[in-house]
Order: sequence, then structure tokens, then C-alpha cells
Amino acid sequence: MKIGTLLLIMTLIIGCRHEKKHTKNNLIVKSQDSIMAKDEILDSLTNPYSYYYLSNQPIEYSAKLILTDSIYPSDNKITFDSMDSLSSENEKTRNFFFKVFIKILDKADGSLSEAVGSYVLQYIKRYPKEFLTRTDKIDKRYFNKFAHFAGYELGFSEDYGKDWLDSLTQQCLNCDSNEFKKLNNFKQVAQETINEVKGTSRHSNNS
Repeated sequence: MKIGTLLLIMTLIIGCRHEKKHTKNNLIVKSQDSIMAKDEILDSLTNPYSYYYLSNQPIEYSAKLILTDSIYPSDNKITFDSMDSLSSENEKTRNFFFKVFIKILDKADGSLSEAVGSYVLQYIKRYPKEFLTRTDKIDKRYFNKFAHFAGYELGFSEDYGKDWLDSLTQQCLNCDSNEFKKLNNFKQVAQETINEVKGTSRHSNNS
């Protein structure tokens, strides 16, 4: 009876020691994983090829680097956040990020160029009159770039941008005759790009 009790106690003690050792090892592994995760986050914030590059900094900081050609706009978070800021409700924010957006239009290629159009549509739909006023003060080629990127994006929509283009007139009821003329020029250039996209798409489907 005593021997049986003694063996039971020894088994419990050994089991507890094993459990403590197992728990301690788990804590060490978890701690190491946590350190590695933090290192990976830090690497992604400082790696120019990472989607999250510099995303721990205020967006204005990164945008200024884009403006001064210190960094190149890419399909990453800071570039997308910069483009999204163009449609901010704050006019001062839009004033600043319009210049940044122009720089992005100039540099956009590859997958980034495919994303620009949606931000163009968003901005012009919300602030058509402001867009027309701003583009009066810059090189005409940027006005055309806005229209091309808008047309490219609309070319992949179900109605090929008909509703969006038609709604622009309603969004610009306080525009004067010169602005309406410019708006129609924008729609014309966008429509030409839409037709090109449609033609390319149909050719690909028939191949």
C-alpha cells in the first residue's frame, strides 16, 4: 500500500516537472516568434520594395519624398494613401496632394498605372469644378493624362463609363461655359481611351 502510494507521488512529481519544462519551452518559442515578427515588421517598414515601406510615418512625410524625387511612387501603401488624400474633405490637404498626384501621374507604370484611374474617378466625381480650375494652372498634358487614366478605368466597367460620364454634367451645375467646354474635352479624351480599351478587349476575346 505504501509502495503504491509512493510510486503515485513520484509519478505526479515527474509529470509536474515535465509540464513545467514543456510550458517554459513554449514560452521561449513564443517569445522568439514575437521577436521575429517584430523584426519582420521593422524590415517591411524600411524595405523600399515592401508594400508597407515608410507606412509608420505621417503620410505627408512620404508624400514630400515623392514630390522631391527622393523616393519613387510604387504600388505600395504610401502611394495609395497619397492618391486617396486627393479626395480629402479638407481643401488644404487636397491642395498639397494634387501636386503629389501630378508627380505620381508622371511616374506611374506597371501595376501602379492600372490603379491610378480609380483615384482619378473618385476625385473628379467629387470635385469636378475644382479639377477644372486646378488643371488650368498646369501643363495641358496632365489634363489629358487625367482623362486617359479615367478612360482606361471606365473601359473595364459594365457600361463602359456611360453613367459616370453622364453624371459629370450634373456634378458641375455651377460651372461656367468655359468650364463646361473643358469638361466636354475631358469626356471626349476619356471616351477615346474607353473605345481603345473596348477594342483591345474584344480582340483578346476573339483570339
